Amino acid sequence: MQLSFEPNTNPILNSDGIIEYYDHFFDQKVDYYFKLKNEIHWNQDFIKMYGKVMPLPRLTAFYGDSGINYQYSKINNSAMPWTDFLLEIKNSIEIQTKENFNCVLINYYRNGSDHMSYHADDEVSLGVNPTIASASFGAARSMQFKNRDKLFSDLKIELNSHSLLIMRGKLQHHWLHKILPSKKISEGRINLTFRKIISKSN
Repeated sequence: MQLSFEPNTNPILNSDGIIEYYDHFFDQKVDYYFKLKNEIHWNQDFIKMYGKVMPLPRLTAFYGDSGINYQYSKINNSAMPWTDFLLEIKNSIEIQTKENFNCVLINYYRNGSDHMSYHADDEVSLGVNPTIASASFGAARSMQFKNRDKLFSDLKIELNSHSLLIMRGKLQHHWLHKILPSKKISEGRINLTFRKIISKSN
């Protein structure tokens, strides 16, 4: 079953979690993509799959408060210091969400071949019901959600440039999400996922 979604309808609310989406949240006159692409120190991480070490199909970076560490998929991240531009973005998101974030995991999808497989942001270090705020700049990409318990129920959202997606409540317990690959996309996309690490070591 494919669930329909109107981009400017907030929130999507069900018993399994909350999703909010703001299609044009950030100032359209600011070239966030270009500035972030050149300002951020990108890393090429590697993962082990099927007994082979493979490059992660995207570039990443991790920024945050001093002493913050974050581990996912056996990849350890120590936060680099906030830049002024990242703090500006964080401040605007915190006002909207009424949440405080102490780190951001940034993904750079260089083209449509770069993607992210199904996963949940359910690491212990994020707490029980974490709020994740996801800002997108550059090429529009499709994000697909799959309910863990209702495997035939899914939700697809087109994440446009300058948009903001917020995941709240029990969403990470009940839903998986991924960024779909597309051979039609040649442009890049930068995605900033603001989080709050509960403990400074994990």
